[in-house]
Amino acid sequence: MIGEIDELSVRFGSTEVLKRVSLTLQERKVHVLSGPSGSGKTTFLRALNRLNDSFGDCHTTGRIRLWLDDQPVQLESLSQARLPYLRQRVGMVFQHPQLLPGTIADNLLLPLTVVAGLSRTRARERMEQGLVQAALWPEVAGRLTAPAVSLSGGQQQRLCLARTLALKPQILLLDEPTASLDPETALQIETLITELSRQLTIVMVSHSPEQAQRLGDHRLQFERGRVVSGH
Repeated sequence: MIGEIDELSVRFGSTEVLKRVSLTLQERKVHVLSGPSGSGKTTFLRALNRLNDSFGDCHTTGRIRLWLDDQPVQLESLSQARLPYLRQRVGMVFQHPQLLPGTIADNLLLPLTVVAGLSRTRARERMEQGLVQAALWPEVAGRLTAPAVSLSGGQQQRLCLARTLALKPQILLLDEPTASLDPETALQIETLITELSRQLTIVMVSHSPEQAQRLGDHRLQFERGRVVSGH
């Protein structure tokens, strides 16, 4: 087990989005969250690295314990100063590619040097490793100085994945990673997810029952802020 969530509730203003959710996360497994829009899936993802804190009207109760670097980390008592560490170890890739301004290389080197504090040489090594892991290196190795926005939609999604992987997460959060992709590119991303699950824990949102069946070692159905079934 790598995560234990107990009685997690999240409210935005007067709207309760998650209601006393309790579950466990298993190491090096794919956990697929399914359910209708507005059922709390993305809010649950964001709770796992405290991204919900970015919203001023958010109020969270309950307990989340993650085992990171072989140490238990209690998220609700984690200081603000420790959040960059948490978000490196629990990385998130959003549904739509969130590119940084600049080149393909900039999108990886900036986080590696500024957030992780790596030297330029070490950052370039990690950049290549991330691009290899995301199956993007053969396509961009000769054009790292090209604008990131010149990439196709599927390549942009894999670039965001590479950027997250380069920071060496233990848990990878994916919010509908194939929703805006064509079927061929979506299949490529699914293959990557399966390969990556041999190295790290994955928690992902999917609206496709077929995809959940294909990828999920554990499948969790959300409805109205609650987990109503799990396999």
